[in-house]
Amino acid sequence: MAWVKLNSERLLSARYKDETGRLDIKMADGRVVTHRNILPHMFETLANDQAEADFYYNNYIRPNEERARYGVAVRMGHLTKAAVLVALFWMLSAIPRPFATDVTTADTGPHLRSAILSADGPKS
Repeated sequence: MAWVKLNSERLLSARYKDETGRLDIKMADGRVVTHRNILPHMFETLANDQAEADFYYNNYIRPNEERARYGVAVRMGHLTKAAVLVALFWMLSAIPRPFATDVTTADTGPHLRSAILSADGPKS
């Protein structure tokens, strides 16, 4: 898996591993970007078509870019958020609700209370 020089200001060189479909690209800023599931003809086009290397990279290869932010740390962050939400809903469900009281003991006023307690209806 040798590095192939690319004729681009932004893309310095690339290497490809046939067995895994892994493409590594050295960028001008010093970082190495890894792409997975790249087909062999995509690497050949990038390496051989030097005039359009930037265009081909931006439109066909870059959408497959692997970013470190999709790693274990982000998954743990999602799990932590889910656990916090579950704990919050659990705590909220344990709070007594004042609107869930019995109607006969609620402060409903004298007229409504007498209508509820008597079978004949409200007294005038």
